[in-house]
Amino acid sequence: METEKNLKPVKNIDDLQKTNQDKNELKVKSKNTLHPYSAILMILIDMAFFGANALSTGLATPAVAALAFILTFIGSYIVQQNISKDPKGTSAAKAFFLGIAAGIPTPIAGTTLGFIILGKAGLRKFRI
Repeated sequence: METEKNLKPVKNIDDLQKTNQDKNELKVKSKNTLHPYSAILMILIDMAFFGANALSTGLATPAVAALAFILTFIGSYIVQQNISKDPKGTSAAKAFFLGIAAGIPTPIAGTTLGFIILGKAGLRKFRI
């Protein structure tokens, strides 16, 4: 009985198709975010590489920045492609953005951006 009260009558098939189309558009719009795993990867790489770079008194900065970019790019691309199911171009663009942020030679840039992305992506999506 309860469920019958909540049902709304459909006047015609076009209304039903419009409702399904609106739901599909919402799903597509939600795909514009970065996956939380990508953000966590960027934070970990950023902290590890530039913490170690401080020990070298900054002499290894170019190599560390390049390596941080490459590892973040590859890892984020794999996450966005396989877990988020983004298209190749979208995955590459997101991975490039995260790689640039991780490659900035201070741990503040990538870590701060990573936490902002985690907040925007929603921690409720993060499940171990």
